[in-house]
Amino acid sequence: MASSEVVVSLKRWLVQKGGATPSRRKIVENLLWLLIDKLLAIVDAVFIGALVARHLGPSDFGLISYSLAVIGILSTIASLGLDSWIVNRLVRNPEQRSPLLWNVTFMKIGLSITFFLAVLLIAGSQQFSEESSKACLVLVASTVPILLSPIGSFRLLLEAEVLSKWSVWINNLCLMLSAITRVVLVYLAASVLHFAMATAFFSSLSFIGVAIVVIRLGLLPAVELPSTKAMKEIAVECWPLLLTSLSVYMYMNLDVIMLKWLKSSEVAGIYSIATRISSIWYFIPLVLATSFLPNLTALHRSAPSEYSKRLQWYFDVSAIAAYACVAIALLFFPPLIAILFGPQYSESVNVFIYHIWAIPFVFLGVARGQHLIIEGHHKFNLLSTQIGLVVNVLLNFMLIPAFSAQGAAVATLISFAVSAYVSSFFVKSLRPIGYAQTRSLFSSPWRLLREPLA
Repeated sequence: MASSEVVVSLKRWLVQKGGATPSRRKIVENLLWLLIDKLLAIVDAVFIGALVARHLGPSDFGLISYSLAVIGILSTIASLGLDSWIVNRLVRNPEQRSPLLWNVTFMKIGLSITFFLAVLLIAGSQQFSEESSKACLVLVASTVPILLSPIGSFRLLLEAEVLSKWSVWINNLCLMLSAITRVVLVYLAASVLHFAMATAFFSSLSFIGVAIVVIRLGLLPAVELPSTKAMKEIAVECWPLLLTSLSVYMYMNLDVIMLKWLKSSEVAGIYSIATRISSIWYFIPLVLATSFLPNLTALHRSAPSEYSKRLQWYFDVSAIAAYACVAIALLFFPPLIAILFGPQYSESVNVFIYHIWAIPFVFLGVARGQHLIIEGHHKFNLLSTQIGLVVNVLLNFMLIPAFSAQGAAVATLISFAVSAYVSSFFVKSLRPIGYAQTRSLFSSPWRLLREPLA
């Protein structure tokens, strides 16, 4: 059955079960298209990723994972961490679409060019060993998509209109072309540099494709020259969001960098396999957030009591989905890792068993993040992620030397719990959110059965 037929069938079933209101139909359709997109990405990460990992070996695979982690930090800064904030503003103030989009886009252009040139200058000004030279080349190749990342803001217009199916089609096409290319590169016994170049090319192509679709749909507003005053206001209001996004990315990926520094690229490669398999579940809370943020935003303004009920339900669904993912992962993925990736990655299984238990905190953290954005608690969001980052770094320094990759996994689990859940109790006004998360962690299945969402 084609993916479009799957979406239509699932949409019909869910709408019949939940009531065929226009808003619910639109949310369900958007949710299902995003699910199809992420499921295809999982297939690519597991099966094509296994083929590439076997070909490169732990050392080179760790090298490319390390380089992509560094580039990810730069990309996070260049994106300004404003995606959810922009969608929120586009829904609330559609008349401000043009100045908002273009001021943010021009800000991203300046940062992207700066980072790209900085990487080139650093790469060209140092003397490297053979391994360091290889890492440098991979880093430079991986940096190319940063130049096109500013037009990634156009995708947010699709999210604001709950039309994510268009970006799904583009991303899936690029994903399939990328998978075919990497299979060919494995057959040709290509080097790690060739794989980095292929990844960069198809990432850039997806940005261009989504931009073309947005223009063809007539969603792109007329270009407005940037306003220094407006950009300053955006920067002043949203700098906590940037630091928050950067902190989240760093404490989710810094362990790969620290493993390479404190151990070796081989250990980083073994760890990367475990985290890649564990993190494939992270698309579920992101899909839920993307699809339901507009609805939660509208309820927050028009029906506060209904908003509170819907938020608790959101937490409950997130917790149930997290526990289901953990159960499925522990049952099927340890033997799958051994079969697909081979004996050279056998140590990844033990790392995976520790790392997978971070999922409940990731799910609830994403759900809480939507509430914090709607309420404007940007500074608390920053505080909690900064605390998580500090905990992660300290625990990595303590555990990696003694326990290697497994120590990094435990550090990640603890830091996620502190940042996404324990920190809810640090501020008195947000303790009700902590209690809501607690209810979801310990009693969500029974409460959802007893009090289903109307």
